[in-house]
Amino acid sequence: MCRFYIYSGVPQEDLHRALRLAAERDPYAPGGFQHGDGWGYAVYTMDGSLAYYRSAKAVWRDPHVPPLGLAGLAHARAASKGEPLGLLYAHPFQAQLSERGLGSRPRASASAFLSTEPLCAT
Repeated sequence: MCRFYIYSGVPQEDLHRALRLAAERDPYAPGGFQHGDGWGYAVYTMDGSLAYYRSAKAVWRDPHVPPLGLAGLAHARAASKGEPLGLLYAHPFQAQLSERGLGSRPRASASAFLSTEPLCAT
């Protein structure tokens, strides 16, 4: 099970520190289990832009710190046995829905996301 946080509104706690601690020494898993198979975040910043980052490093070994924002999420991955590792598999994933940016395609149907056809012409 991976570790993550999601927030809306400026957080009053140091959520990044909490994620680093929980990922390095999971208090809910026996035997010193770690969530060190990559991490990342997406933050809607104070100026309205999207800050997005992913790393194949363990979150506690990466000096990068997410910016504060109006809303955000961060994820520390613990890959299941036999699952691939690396940056390509670190969360969160980002989808470009149009040339205008992330999520700008209104009322996109679920079938559009499940289709093997490209969402926009190249």
